[in-house]
Amino acid sequence: SKLRTMMPQSTLDLHGYTVAEAESCVKSFLDECRENGLRKISIITGKGLHSEDGIGVLRDAVIHVLDESGIVSEKYSAPQSAGGSGALWIILKA
Repeated sequence: SKLRTMMPQSTLDLHGYTVAEAESCVKSFLDECRENGLRKISIITGKGLHSEDGIGVLRDAVIHVLDESGIVSEKYSAPQSAGGSGALWIILKA
């Protein structure tokens, strides 16, 4: 679809956030994007290289919020040129 290849219309960068902060920010960001009629957004979680177990704890938390939101139609890792697995590209339901 055209939405899959287009660049995100808005980006949220969660570098350095705790899981609790990130969850709250993602919820607000989703609401804001929805209100503004955006369809394609990006959330940068980083690759989790600084977390103790090296696994992206933040990414998992963000995915959970996206799944719970009910307004996400698709989510996938950004292309390498745009952050790869350190960023999620999200298509919102119309």
